[in-house]
Amino acid sequence: MKAAALGVAATWVLITVVLIGLGSVLLKLFEIDLSLIDAFWMGIAVSIAILEIWNLLLSVTGSATALLFCFGILGWITNRSVLWNRLSLGLRTSRWLILLQIAVVLFLALRAVGPCIHYDTGLYGASAVQWILTYPTVLGLANLYGRLGFNSSAYLCLAALDTGVWKGLSFHLFTGYLMAAMCFTILPACVRVARRCPKSAADWFQCVLAIPLIFCVLRGQIVGAQNVHNRFRCHCLVFDTRASSFHQTVGAR
Repeated sequence: MKAAALGVAATWVLITVVLIGLGSVLLKLFEIDLSLIDAFWMGIAVSIAILEIWNLLLSVTGSATALLFCFGILGWITNRSVLWNRLSLGLRTSRWLILLQIAVVLFLALRAVGPCIHYDTGLYGASAVQWILTYPTVLGLANLYGRLGFNSSAYLCLAALDTGVWKGLSFHLFTGYLMAAMCFTILPACVRVARRCPKSAADWFQCVLAIPLIFCVLRGQIVGAQNVHNRFRCHCLVFDTRASSFHQTVGAR
């Protein structure tokens, strides 16, 4: 079980590298200052957009995953100096914060290797992912079974991860990974609020988000094809708050 958890954590690290590289391409294109967190969340948005377009024409297979991987590596090659600089700065932060983040990731990875007890996964989630893996977008699919019309971008991500050694096991990867990413975003904000250092509105907002996040990490179901769009919405709000804070700072200058 420990080996499986380490395998999950290693896969999450690889996914993170690809998403940061992918997001950095778009941020650099629009001449937005690069940060690893912003590049990561932008990478998720870009990957979902690519998968949405791909699935209109083709089923989501290993080829789609390989395309995302290539774009991510390209981003690291073209923006390597900036990204490595940001990474080195991040590693110079509080050791206790880094250790806490690693501990949370390992805890979530250990939980992610558990059994799938999420009811909706068997009801329609697994079927929805299988349709994406087998066919391009099917018009009128909900006429076959109404719950397939719920759909979610999370299913596209699950389908993209359903390749290689994770064939048939992608349900163990995505939700826990998203929670780990939220922890990496929210924990530094909580530390800044607790310390006597400059704080922004985004820091306070992310501290509020820490309350449901703690419950999700400890008690939430993280194995299955959950419809996690509400968590995406929370982070869209976080991103909007960060952007508003940034523009206010620029305007003040």
